Amino acid sequence: MAAADVETNLDSAQVDSLLESLNGHTLERQFCSILLDLLEQNIEAGTGEVIARNLEELINYFLGTGDFASLTGIHDHLSRLFDGPHSSSTAAVNRTLDIFASENFISVVLDGLDSWGKDQYPAIQEMIGKIGLPFVVPLLDCLADEEVMFRRRLYMECVKRIGAQAYGSIVKRLDDPHWYVVRNLVILLRELNDPEALRPLSRLFGHAHPKVQYEVIRTCLHLKDPRADRYLLRELERPDPSVQLGIVRLAANSRNPDVVRRLAELLNARGGSETDLALKSAIIATLAEMSCVEALPGLATFIESRSLFMAKPLLRLKLEAVASLGHYAGPEAAYLAARLQKNSSGDIAQAAAKVSSQLRGVPS
Repeated sequence: MAAADVETNLDSAQVDSLLESLNGHTLERQFCSILLDLLEQNIEAGTGEVIARNLEELINYFLGTGDFASLTGIHDHLSRLFDGPHSSSTAAVNRTLDIFASENFISVVLDGLDSWGKDQYPAIQEMIGKIGLPFVVPLLDCLADEEVMFRRRLYMECVKRIGAQAYGSIVKRLDDPHWYVVRNLVILLRELNDPEALRPLSRLFGHAHPKVQYEVIRTCLHLKDPRADRYLLRELERPDPSVQLGIVRLAANSRNPDVVRRLAELLNARGGSETDLALKSAIIATLAEMSCVEALPGLATFIESRSLFMAKPLLRLKLEAVASLGHYAGPEAAYLAARLQKNSSGDIAQAAAKVSSQLRGVPS
């Protein structure tokens, strides 16, 4: 019609829409839709074989063109038929589903991640999440061997999309000799959010690498394992402030009163180096995030302490501590702020007045 300039009641936009529907890729999609619909009919075995062969060609075509949305649609449709009553198409459905689990299909998907580009990652991740178990081991293999960080994150996100089906394969690899592999596996277990992970993680509390230990305790805190608080208390006894810093930040996920009191003790410990000051600042922030009233006596001791050394850095930390009182609900924090306002002077008194007004709900 468009080429012959035939008179028509269609406007130009409608003609353009019709032309678009006749391009090759759209026709392949439509043909695929017809084949999938036919599988829902009462078909003969021979017809099913023909449909399966055509679907295999279409899957390879969509895979070659990077049309992962169409591939996901095919898999979803076949999965519904697999669980349905259409016994006449069972063989064709099974044969086609097997393509998605094949080594060739999986390798083409994973090997082509760079060529398809980042804008395709969401569609690829969705498809992998739908296919599920067949992708788990190849993804974990890629994760163990990959040196580029963004690809490791991509593989981990794909495994996360698969979910609980990946649990067993992850646990089997926790004895890997490479600490960075174990660390990533522990992160995956945490993101699966399955309390069953606490059992295999118990053997990693004493792992030789601190970054693995860090992720183990973080995961145990996330999953509400009481052993995590005991580990925190043990690690907070270490004399090295640089090691303690990471543990202090982890402690924000705890609500154990003993952990709170130990952090308050560290806040009031001597030490004026840059590392010590950074540790004390992290403690103040962690205690504010925990917002447990057991921290208030230690905060009061720190704010009201007197020292002739490191006056300016200490004043900055004390102002941080005063401001942090706004995170504590309840009358205890309001009482402490009012006391500091009354008994202090200068910047401390002004900061305490501001927090006191905030806790009373008075606009500052």
